[in-house]
Amino acid sequence: MKISMKKILITLSALMVSISTMAQELVSVEEFVGKTYFHGLPYEQAIQYDATYVPQLKAILNDYSQSELWPNTIVMLEIIGSKQDLDDIISFIESEPAGEYSIAHERAKNAAIYGLGYFINHTKSKKALNYLVESLQENSWVKRDVRGLGRLHKTESERNADFSKYAMLGLALSGESEAILGIKQFKANNASKTLNSRVSESRRDKINRAAEVALEEGEKIRKQGLREYYKSQHQHDEHLEH
Repeated sequence: MKISMKKILITLSALMVSISTMAQELVSVEEFVGKTYFHGLPYEQAIQYDATYVPQLKAILNDYSQSELWPNTIVMLEIIGSKQDLDDIISFIESEPAGEYSIAHERAKNAAIYGLGYFINHTKSKKALNYLVESLQENSWVKRDVRGLGRLHKTESERNADFSKYAMLGLALSGESEAILGIKQFKANNASKTLNSRVSESRRDKINRAAEVALEEGEKIRKQGLREYYKSQHQHDEHLEH
């Protein structure tokens, strides 16, 4: 499964654009995460909710019959949750699927990983930041004994590689100086390791390109803040919602 770091960052920028609906009254949090959004969960609406809605979000995440809502729900939890919610988020990422491993569940795990960037951005959680930095190493998922292989990946190795790319995206989205430093160190270590390893040049180049994009965009977020960054990326775009 190919992932373009630049494409993901641009797509996620729509999370920040929801000008036309800002004046509307809040719908129930269940209804909010239950909608289908063309570009993803709209951030400007999401931050109008507060931590009092966290129990309702966790109830959805604990109800397999609502797994289709999980991708939006886990990101929502990361946007409005507190440091005390981190263990539950990590458990969601690492736990083995209890039922059928649906595509929605897989996508929710992916979302939970990059969504930690939003979590770090507002909670300044060092534990979450360190978790993402460690997650840049593909073997970190093996050490954590993360199980579950769905239809989006053919092998656990392929899944772990994608998980690590989402971790890099999360670090960029956090806009934290330590996160950017973590990506820089990973990029440097990757370059030195692959010179004397069996890792293909193509594989090394893909990792380096992803790191370069993450560093570039992460630095913009650090300087501008998430809201201004996304507004500048989509200042001429309209938010489309289905």
